[in-house]
Amino acid sequence: MLVTALRHGGGKAAIARGMGVRLSPGRNLVDLLVSRAQWPKAVEHLEPGAPIALTACDPTDYTTFQIKGRLLSCADAEEADLILGAAYRARIFAHLKTLGVEDRQIGCWLTAEDLVRLRFAPQSVFHQTPGAAAGAMRAAASESPLP
Repeated sequence: MLVTALRHGGGKAAIARGMGVRLSPGRNLVDLLVSRAQWPKAVEHLEPGAPIALTACDPTDYTTFQIKGRLLSCADAEEADLILGAAYRARIFAHLKTLGVEDRQIGCWLTAEDLVRLRFAPQSVFHQTPGAAAGAMRAAASESPLP
């Protein structure tokens, strides 16, 4: 599961559910897909340099990490992004069903409609899995933060 927190040029904070993520080959860029149709206020008026945090959680065991960085760009999704978003939706939908979540509980918040691509440079990664290590820094950008 993917959730992002951002702040646009007016300084107003917003959250949005991610609909797919891609790391660059060098792992120095993250592309996050977000539905503009579902989260319009989260993606409007975004400016390069804005802070962004992406929380990624495995709903099976709640293993969770948070990646913090700075936004580089916000753009309409391209064909490869649309394919990634559709695949992510199908995969997470199927996974949640194995955990007992019903279609009617998922459909209203898991949409790949009108995707935008948020590209950001990761600066640090934190453990967020509930427990004693929650909040501990995993790595800073200078330490190659992404596994």
